[in-house]
Amino acid sequence: MGIDLVAGGKSKKTKRTAPKSDDIYLKFLVKLYMLVVNEKGALESTAEQHPAEHRAHSTIAPPLDEKRLTPKAT
Repeated sequence: MGIDLVAGGKSKKTKRTAPKSDDIYLKFLVKLYMLVVNEKGALESTAEQHPAEHRAHSTIAPPLDEKRLTPKAT
């Protein structure tokens, strides 16, 4: 029972492919960057893929814990 992973893999890797936001301009930017990446082909450098992936990721930073926050306060 569970997920059948190819070749006995250990974990299922998940990756966000579309932004979670409802902003239509952000969705358009992601589609545009993905189109550019797909037009150039898979043999090109992966540097063009990074803007498309970063547009789909969340922009909210994780919370800081007290241990990292106190040295900055002094």
